[in-house]
This record gives sequence, C-alpha cells and structure tokens, in this order.
Amino acid sequence: MTLRARVDIDDNLTYGELFDFVDIVRDSGVSPDALVKQVRTEHNGDDFGLEAFEQEVTLPAIRSVVLGGDEVRELLATLEMITDSDGDARAALDALTKLRKRLLGLDD
Repeated sequence: MTLRARVDIDDNLTYGELFDFVDIVRDSGVSPDALVKQVRTEHNGDDFGLEAFEQEVTLPAIRSVVLGGDEVRELLATLEMITDSDGDARAALDALTKLRKRLLGLDD
C-alpha cells in the first residue's frame, strides 16, 4: 500500500515533526540519495515559497502488536477527535505519533 507522507513548512514546524517525517520515509526504504520532493505555494503563476516536503511511502512490515485497554481507548478517542474535526488530524499529532511509535515498536 502506498501512502503520501507530508510535513508542512510553517512557523510552527518543530524538529520532532521533521524527525517523524524522516523516520516514516526511512522506514519505508527510501534511499538516502533520493531527492526530497518540495511542494511550493503558487498563485497565478507567482511562487510564494516552500510549503511542504512530501514523499510517497509504503508501510513497513509490521510485527504483531497487542494493545492494552488504555491504549485502545486512547486510539478510539483520537480517531473520534479527528472525525469530529472533519478529518483534520493536526490537533491529534502527538497522540498519533505516540501510537505510531508503539505500533512500529519504536517506543522500547
């Protein structure tokens, strides 16, 4: 399954978000020599600068993971928050990052 990973470049971008983006890309097997896709903001042919970095990624092989009851409730609450905000997951980024690390076994 191919997905698009994206990190928006704005005044609120943290190194943690940038590191998470790089981890996702690296886990997908993208070569360190691959060029970074830079998304630029344009309007009526005018270039307003860098908007985001993007990369097509594949899901890494995932081992079997057992989630505890508290983790399942946290996941459900996070998904409800995203659903209630019409799919905007920015407010849930910390919880999603924590869950992603847990599912990939990076939280050890």
